[in-house]
Amino acid sequence: MARYILHSPGLASRRWLPVSSDVRPQNDERHSIRMVLTRNTAAWRILALSLALYIASLVLPVYQTAAFGGLKSIYGFEALLAGPLGFIVGHFSWAANLLLWASWAKVSGEDRGAALLLACLAVVVALQFLMGKTISAGYDAVPYRPVVGYYVWLASMGVAAIAARLFDTHAKASGTNAASREA
Repeated sequence: MARYILHSPGLASRRWLPVSSDVRPQNDERHSIRMVLTRNTAAWRILALSLALYIASLVLPVYQTAAFGGLKSIYGFEALLAGPLGFIVGHFSWAANLLLWASWAKVSGEDRGAALLLACLAVVVALQFLMGKTISAGYDAVPYRPVVGYYVWLASMGVAAIAARLFDTHAKASGTNAASREA
């Protein structure tokens, strides 16, 4: 019985080639570089998804309070601007923004481990928001509940951690070595 292998140098030309029993597919260096570049492309797309989720969280309501005699929704951009004031009353979840931004800055560098750690810490710090019962509204402390924007914000941090895990920092070095060997 004849065996065949799919030969696909590009999307335009795919064909099946016969493979004899003594011929095995070669695991050449160009193939491994292509796999690394494909992995990094996926990581960049996942990182873009993290940024898109973060931006979406800014225009969505992140929590609701019963302040001022009615139900009031606080949007992400309002929470982002007023968040540092939470440090005064013991809400530290805003610091997750700083950790997420630092993770995004480090993700494409040589230290992707730090980016992964920062993104995971951002998730942990952001989860602190769920432990609180009240939030400061003017001179009063009012009860609050997280809504969809908070969970989208949290998801952006989790997705950033996935992107940091996928990045291969040796892609540039491997590509440079392979190019210099072929020349």
